[in-house]
Amino acid sequence: MTETPEIYMNAIQIKNSEVHGRGVFASKIIKKDDLIEVAPLIRLEWKLRYQYDRAIRDYCWMNTKCECQDCKMHGPALYLAMGYGSMYNHHDEPNTNIKLDYDNLKLMVTAKKDIQKDEEIFVSYGERYFKSSRRIATQQEETKKETNETESEHT
Repeated sequence: MTETPEIYMNAIQIKNSEVHGRGVFASKIIKKDDLIEVAPLIRLEWKLRYQYDRAIRDYCWMNTKCECQDCKMHGPALYLAMGYGSMYNHHDEPNTNIKLDYDNLKLMVTAKKDIQKDEEIFVSYGERYFKSSRRIATQQEETKKETNETESEHT
């Protein structure tokens, strides 16, 4: 695996995607196992259960594997990826492998196969993403409803 940033700095770009809004595309041929990007992660202060902005939820990565009491009680920690890390679209059969390293605050994207120039680069958000997104949206609606009922009682 090639690990020099120069490999990917000129190899990817943001373009309009037929899949969803915008996406990350190869601006030159990327070979299998090449490192595409190392995106720094920023841990956000608010846990997922209290984050009502849909755009934030859609463009952040979350550590759904954390089993600490705080995450069980308030939802997973959210991480915003810098670089193009939050712009990759999902595909059930992605052309990349990703590694989320929450301890070292980085997201690494490598080519699973050769990627042609102008081809969209996809990642997998994982099976848990879609399940937890539906569950979290339900929890957030319940939390909003409880907050509105409490506010109504106090006015």
